[in-house]
Amino acid sequence: MSEASTALPTRDQIQAEYKWQVEDIYASEELWQTDFTKIKKDLPKIVEYKETLSQSASRLAACLTLRDELSIVADKLFAYARLHRDENTANAKYQALVGKIEGLLAELGTALSFIEPEILAMPDTVLAAFRLEQALADYSFYFDNLTRQKQHVLSPNEEEILSRSTEATQAAENIFNMLAHADMTFPDITDEDGNVITLSEGRYRSLIMSADRQVRKNAFTGLFASYNTLRNSFAATLTGNVKKNIFYARTRKYASTIESALSDGNIPLSVYTNLLTTVNNNLAPLHRYIALKKKVLKLDTIHMYDLYTPLAQEVKFNITYPESLQLVRDGLAPLGPEYTTLLNKGLTSGWIDVYENKGKQTGAYSWGVYGVHPFVLLNYNDRLEDVSTLAHEMGHAIHSYYSQATQPYATSQYTIFTAEVASTTNEILLNDFLLKTTTDRQKKLYLINQYLEMVRATV
Repeated sequence: MSEASTALPTRDQIQAEYKWQVEDIYASEELWQTDFTKIKKDLPKIVEYKETLSQSASRLAACLTLRDELSIVADKLFAYARLHRDENTANAKYQALVGKIEGLLAELGTALSFIEPEILAMPDTVLAAFRLEQALADYSFYFDNLTRQKQHVLSPNEEEILSRSTEATQAAENIFNMLAHADMTFPDITDEDGNVITLSEGRYRSLIMSADRQVRKNAFTGLFASYNTLRNSFAATLTGNVKKNIFYARTRKYASTIESALSDGNIPLSVYTNLLTTVNNNLAPLHRYIALKKKVLKLDTIHMYDLYTPLAQEVKFNITYPESLQLVRDGLAPLGPEYTTLLNKGLTSGWIDVYENKGKQTGAYSWGVYGVHPFVLLNYNDRLEDVSTLAHEMGHAIHSYYSQATQPYATSQYTIFTAEVASTTNEILLNDFLLKTTTDRQKKLYLINQYLEMVRATV
C-alpha cells in the first residue's frame, strides 16, 4: 500500500458517480440565494394573518397553506446547505451557509409562532365547523394532533420567545459536530494485513471486527483515546444539550424530558418504560450469546473491542459497491416490481453519497426533501455490514419517497417510531436472501451471527 493510500481521500478525489447530486435541489447557489431572499421577503405575509384566524375557514386555510409553502422552501434551503456541509464538515463555506439558513429558520419559526395558540384559542364549536370545509381537509390529522398537545402549547407571545431561542439553543449540537467531525484527528494503526493506515470512524467499523485481537484493541484505543483528549469539551456540549432539553420540557409543562421527547410521536410513557422493563427482564439470552462469543473466540476476558467480532472469524466478505447494488436489488425483490423499479432509480440517479472522505459526516442517514427526492449518506467500506446499511437506508428513502409522492406536505412526515419498520424490514429481507443463496457453511454461520447482531444492536 502506498503512503498516499493510507490517508482518507479528500472530497475532490471521490469520483462523481459515487457522489449524491445535491444540485437536484438547487442547480446553483445563486438559485438557493434567490429562494432565501424570497422567504425573507414573504415572512411579513404570514404575520398579516395574526389575530384573524377565527374569522373564517378560508382565512385559516389560506394561512396554513402559506405556512406550508414557506416551510417546503425552507426545508429545501436547509437540506441543500446541510448535505453540502456533511460532504466535508470542515468546509467553512457550507458551515456559513448552514448558519445562515438556521438563522432564517429561527425567523420563520418566530413568524409562524402565533398560529397554533390562535387555533387552540378558538371555541371548540368554531374549529369543528371550520373542519367541515373542504379547504381544511388535508389538516384533519394536524388538528387532532394539535388538540392532543393543547396543554403544552403556550400563548402567542411565549411561543414567539421560544421560537427566537432555537438558534441559540442549537449551539451545543453545532459545537459537538465541529469537534467530532471537523476538528478530530485519529492516529495511524497497523491493520491485520500489515498496512499502516490512518484511523477514521468509517475504518474503525471494519477494524473492530478484525480476527486479530491486537488490531481490534489498537483501533478501539486509538479512536476513544482521541475522543478522550477532548473529554471536557464533549462533556460541556452534552451538558448544554441536556440543559436545553430540560428547559424546553419544563417551559412546555411536561413532567419530564422523556415525556417531552415521546409527545410528538404520541407514544405513552408506559410504552417506553415497558420496553426497558421487558429488555431488563430478558437479558439471559444476551448473556448466553456473549458467553458463547467469549468461548468461541477463546478469550479469558471479553472486552468492548471484542463485542463486534463475528463468530465465524475465518469468513471475509469483500463486496464492492457495484456488487452491493445487485445484492440489494435481489434481496428486496419480494417487495415487487414497482418497488424494485423505484429502488433501482434511487441506486442509479444521484440519491446516494457512497464513500468516506476526509471531513465527511460519519455514519449513515436518509434525508427526505419534499418535492425533490431523498438523499442517502453512506461511508461504504466493502463490508457485508455496509451492504446491509445500504438496504436499511434505502428503506427509509423509499418510505419518504412514497410518503411525499402520495400525501400533501401537511401529512407527509412520519415519526421515528414507525420509520424503522421500513429500514429493518429491508435488512431482514437482504439477510434472508443471502442465507437462502449461500452454500458455504461458514458463511451461513456468519449470516446467522449477523441476525443475532441485528437483534442486539437494534434493541
